[in-house]
Amino acid sequence: MEAVELKNIAGGALQAKFNKAMEAVVANLLDPNTPSKDKRKITIEMTFVTDEERTQVASTVSVKQKLAPLHPINTQFGIGKDLKDGGNFIEEYGQHLPGQIKVVKIDKATMDYYIRLTEFHKQFQAVGNNYNQVVRALKNNFGEKRAMALLYKLERLSLELMLICKKVMALTQEYERKWLQK
Repeated sequence: MEAVELKNIAGGALQAKFNKAMEAVVANLLDPNTPSKDKRKITIEMTFVTDEERTQVASTVSVKQKLAPLHPINTQFGIGKDLKDGGNFIEEYGQHLPGQIKVVKIDKATMDYYIRLTEFHKQFQAVGNNYNQVVRALKNNFGEKRAMALLYKLERLSLELMLICKKVMALTQEYERKWLQK
């Protein structure tokens, strides 16, 4: 068996996740608000499950990081409803440096949008996860001509799904640019 290079697993996603975790660990090590002696850790975990015929393996790859906790900081917030638009708000008060007070408005419409966007993303991932199973089922259950015709339809619908996903990403970027406070 050839050596497996981690940078090639999941199309490079494992390497990207590791790099992100390493960046977080280094930032945590340099953060003066964390205990200097605490140990930090990065764990790469891969799980494998084979099918009945033992011809395909589903794998899940995860990268976890354990960072030192931040030293606690005490503060107080005031909360309430905005009398102009009825939205919720939270505002920190107390002794601050000039310009340090920030009002955070909780926009219910934006929260709803991102919740729905997250659900859509989960459905999109489920389609991708089932794609290989569908291809194998077509190959095993239909003749070559019928399987090829169905695969052609699957490919066309996959392209449509990809275009929809690109439209969703463009609309999300436009929404963020127009409506979210910077």
